[in-house]
Amino acid sequence: MTLALVLAVGPEAGGPAQAQSVVNQNLFSADRKPPAPPQAAPSKRQSLDEVRKAKVLGIFSMSGDKAALVEAPGTVFDLGSSSAQPIKVWVREKEMIGEFVVDKIEPGRVVLRRGEESCVLEARVRDKRLGRVSRPAPPAP
Repeated sequence: MTLALVLAVGPEAGGPAQAQSVVNQNLFSADRKPPAPPQAAPSKRQSLDEVRKAKVLGIFSMSGDKAALVEAPGTVFDLGSSSAQPIKVWVREKEMIGEFVVDKIEPGRVVLRRGEESCVLEARVRDKRLGRVSRPAPPAP
C-alpha cells in the first residue's frame, strides 16, 4: 500500500520552496520530536527593601470585602512593566502581587507574605493643613 501526499504548490500556498520544506521535515517520521520549549530566564528574587518602596494609596472596605490600592515602580512586583514608572494595582486579601500574597488588609496598612517572610506597607495620608505626610487616624471604636 502506497501513501500519496498531495501538496498545493500555488502562490497562495507558499510556492515550491514551501512544499519542499514540508517534504524535508517529514512530519510522519518516527524519530521526529517536537521543538524544545524556550527556556524562561531565571527571575530574581524580590528583596524586601524593594517591596517596601510600594505605597498604599487607599483602602476600601464594604460588607467585609476589603481591597487596597497599591502603587509601586513597575519593576518591583513584576507587573508586566520593565520601567520604573509607578503602576497602581487594586489587590484583595489572598491575591498574589509578584511573589507575595496579600495576607491582611487592615485600616492603615497592608500585610504581604512570602513564605515565612512578611512585609507591612503602611498607608500614608497627606494632611493639607499641615503640609506633611502623616499616619492615618486610628479607627473609631
